[in-house]
Amino acid sequence: MSIQKNYKGYRKIFDKYNININDSEKYLGKVKIYETVAKVVLLITFILCSILLYAAFTEKGNAGLGIAITFIVVLFPGLILWKIFSLVKMSKIVKLDDLIFNKFLINKIKIFYSIDELQNCTYDKIEHINTRAYSEGNSNQAIINLTFMAFEIGAEGIIIVSNNSETVTATTINNKSSSTQINRMVNSSEAILIKNIKKEEVKSFDLNYWYELKEKGAITSQEYENKKRELL
Repeated sequence: MSIQKNYKGYRKIFDKYNININDSEKYLGKVKIYETVAKVVLLITFILCSILLYAAFTEKGNAGLGIAITFIVVLFPGLILWKIFSLVKMSKIVKLDDLIFNKFLINKIKIFYSIDELQNCTYDKIEHINTRAYSEGNSNQAIINLTFMAFEIGAEGIIIVSNNSETVTATTINNKSSSTQINRMVNSSEAILIKNIKKEEVKSFDLNYWYELKEKGAITSQEYENKKRELL
């Protein structure tokens, strides 16, 4: 899963937020080209299959042979070509996601990979979100998606609670006697969306403050001497 699935979705993002990134138009154009070619290939494949199947059932002759030719000569090659162009399109989408994340989102959203990074800050929690994404192209695709979701919601930052990758095996049944196993990497992430991030002011106390604490017995003489050395 990527930020968007097609050219129209990415075009809308770039226009809506007035994103201007070097090479973005190049990759947008390639996504559009391969997406269009894939659609045309699929359309032509089904049109030719329809014509050949119609001819096989209406013309005198061997209908079985006509069906076999339709599947072997047209349908299977057409679907393979469609898949190839679709995969090429996805490779260009991977590049777009990288550009949006590294050149735009990280300038809009503060990403904290541990809550300890905010120990001297105050902030308001908006909500807790999580997502899973196939990560063949981007190993941290889920974080990219979460960051974009946070940006659209209006968050100021996200705290990554967890980020894991695992291999998922899917089995496809070819026929009654055989099957194919496909391994895919899945990236799972959880994050807390936050806003109003403010760094707390660290109070600085003078020597008299520590002296008064010593006189009250709140700290020992040794602790007072240590603070004195630090300040002086």
